[in-house]
Amino acid sequence: MTEHEIMQEARIAFDAYAGSDVPPSMTSDVFIELVTLQARLAAWQANHFGAQPLVNQVLGVCEEAGELAHAALKHVQGIRGLKDPDALRAKASDALADLLVYSMQVATILRLDLLTTLVLTAREVMKRDWARDPANGGMRAQVAQPDDRKDGGDGDDEEEPEEEGRAS
Repeated sequence: MTEHEIMQEARIAFDAYAGSDVPPSMTSDVFIELVTLQARLAAWQANHFGAQPLVNQVLGVCEEAGELAHAALKHVQGIRGLKDPDALRAKASDALADLLVYSMQVATILRLDLLTTLVLTAREVMKRDWARDPANGGMRAQVAQPDDRKDGGDGDDEEEPEEEGRAS
């Protein structure tokens, strides 16, 4: 498949579910492919490149994020052939896919299932209500209680004298 064909198929799939509350079928070929892709990609990498350190994969993520940022910048500037939205879409499609490939490799090294991580994180993100609470997205500040601390105290190692009449 050419890059253009991949991009077209991805746009058709996105359009099919983007306006719907119904997720893509969990039995679809694409979903099944995605579920097994991380393991197959790890085997492919081992066969072609051997074991790679985490830092190499993380730097790959950074490189691809840079390519995506570069494409977006050149689109905004209207230069290097990226003024056209289809040209930007093609570059972004490639960079996003490569970001996911490297991210899968990072997840594999860390023994994480990327799809599970993505779903769980997305659920947490969608609980945030930035319209109602622009300061912190509706998320209450996480304040550690004294019992949550390792030392069982308030975080201050110095003894505080008890005030007269104050109940402990």
